[in-house]
Amino acid sequence: MSFVYINFNLTKKDIIEKIKKTMENEHMDVYLIPCNETFCNCIFSADVFRRNGHIVNIEKVYNYDTDLWDSRIFISLKNVVLDKQITRDDDLETLKLDDISHDKCMINIKSCGTAVKLAWDYCNYLIDTGEWVYNDSYMSAIPVKVNDKNIFKTTLQLKLVRVISPVIFNVVAPTE
Repeated sequence: MSFVYINFNLTKKDIIEKIKKTMENEHMDVYLIPCNETFCNCIFSADVFRRNGHIVNIEKVYNYDTDLWDSRIFISLKNVVLDKQITRDDDLETLKLDDISHDKCMINIKSCGTAVKLAWDYCNYLIDTGEWVYNDSYMSAIPVKVNDKNIFKTTLQLKLVRVISPVIFNVVAPTE
């Protein structure tokens, strides 16, 4: 794990380059450690990696030296997450034909409005294959203005993780 301290005002582009160089040079996951002034740019930079399939987690860690809570942003070295947007134009039979690369260990299925049911059905299909297990879900609403009136589009995100087949080692005990 590589710790990257962002202690002064760097641009989003500078932070992205610093993350890339650290990953290329050290071949490790990265923990960004921002200060208050750089927190937003670190979040925006981490989001670029999230959209490219990297695992990104934002954490609060208690700092006993300062008696304050510090922020940490974890970014995985490998892009192992598939974000799948389901729309009302999709259909389950076509979704079933989509091949999910074996290097993906997590899938985020996102949907909005009437596509929520389809996303749920697709989630259940993936679980029924035995390759995926349910991990978590999030629900929110996005306000949209229609004819000067706010309506709320319900959104659903379902997170699945891939089942890793157990590896059996053929170990022979030494003889005396």
